Amino acid sequence: MGRWGHRIFEGDSDLDLKGDLTYAIGEKLKARSITIEEDHLEDLLDNMTNPNNRPTPSPMSSQQLRDHLNTISDELFEDYRQKKDPLYGEYSAVILGAVMMGAGVKISSENMVYLRQAADKSEGYPGYRLPFGDLGFRDPGKAQFLAALSHYRNGEPRDMHGPSCFYCGRINQDLHPRSLMKCGRCKGAWYCNQECQRANWKNHKLICRKDGEPPLTAGGFALLNV
Repeated sequence: MGRWGHRIFEGDSDLDLKGDLTYAIGEKLKARSITIEEDHLEDLLDNMTNPNNRPTPSPMSSQQLRDHLNTISDELFEDYRQKKDPLYGEYSAVILGAVMMGAGVKISSENMVYLRQAADKSEGYPGYRLPFGDLGFRDPGKAQFLAALSHYRNGEPRDMHGPSCFYCGRINQDLHPRSLMKCGRCKGAWYCNQECQRANWKNHKLICRKDGEPPLTAGGFALLNV
């Protein structure tokens, strides 16, 4: 397992969980006589902000997939409630929520409460974590997810891949017409304003390094997994 960032979908574990979810979605659609190749499904899920996106030669558009996902959303959430991942626990539900919000799927108020509870129960770390124990959030990813829950509107895909504030989790869409600013030192973190940057410095300094320098552990050792 490895990481190249501190937010959701910026680590191998997140992508593995997303892959499991993609397979589950494909199986549920197949049970409804809706067939789509897994590669096309992955492509669509990664590009849901454009309703007319249609991976060649997929017969399905982003909007058509969203309509199908709306019919199985409650079933997926119930499946994740009933069968928690033995390794990742509630964090697997976090990935479900992130994918569904990224797709603009309808999420019931009950399931939104469940996602917030899942986030609260998931492990989180401010900085470096050994790869074999990296089974949940990094703090910027948790902020990103909680902000998504607070701002999400059914039917409006949430950008889960673009920049987000490392402290409060908001994205450019939430700040318009303002936009996020980068950390002047590492260029790898974003903030809404100087207040968020100052509030996050205690944790961010654990991972803030100039380009090319590996992050440090609390003991001062340089390690390569972010």
